[in-house]
Amino acid sequence: IIDFNKAIELNPGTGSLLYLERGTAKVGVKDHSGAIADFTKAIEGLGEHNYFYLFLAYYQRGLVKQIIGVDSCPDLMKVKELNEVHQERTGKTTNITDVFGDIDDAIFTYCN
Repeated sequence: IIDFNKAIELNPGTGSLLYLERGTAKVGVKDHSGAIADFTKAIEGLGEHNYFYLFLAYYQRGLVKQIIGVDSCPDLMKVKELNEVHQERTGKTTNITDVFGDIDDAIFTYCN
């Protein structure tokens, strides 16, 4: 985490992926609020064209929210929406099931 802090400090404004990685590291040390904050910073800094990283950030943030008992449904729905937009724009699938498991099952489980 210290290395990510330094990298973010040295690369302000370009650290979206660093926030994503630091958020993942914070999950490992059970700093759930810090992880959510970092995933949110990553989402804010990533452009729409970074589908995979947006999927990852929203999905990771949703998982952490589940751990602490916060509504994760908006994040899971966003993962599904991003996948659909990507398919519509490119005509290609993102293999979201391969990466995240069945998002529809997750939405059914956590959003109903």
